[in-house]
Amino acid sequence: MQQGRLNTWLSFGSAQPSKVAQFSVGANIRRHGVLRPVLLHANSEGYVIVHGERRWRAARMLGLEAIPACVVNDFRRDERIAA
Repeated sequence: MQQGRLNTWLSFGSAQPSKVAQFSVGANIRRHGVLRPVLLHANSEGYVIVHGERRWRAARMLGLEAIPACVVNDFRRDERIAA
């Protein structure tokens, strides 16, 4: 699985989500689990995260090896940006 290049949080002046936000998401995942699956788009190299990268990063920080995910192959480019 790869990080998405079209994530909207990249346009807010940071190449990384804030550590505070990541720890906050991590605390929620530790307490409740991953409640919403990440959305993935299949490409020639595997899967790209379209929506839910902060959840994925927080889950990795917690040492989770797997999280819920849905593969959506009929996204247009503008829909991937909006997701």
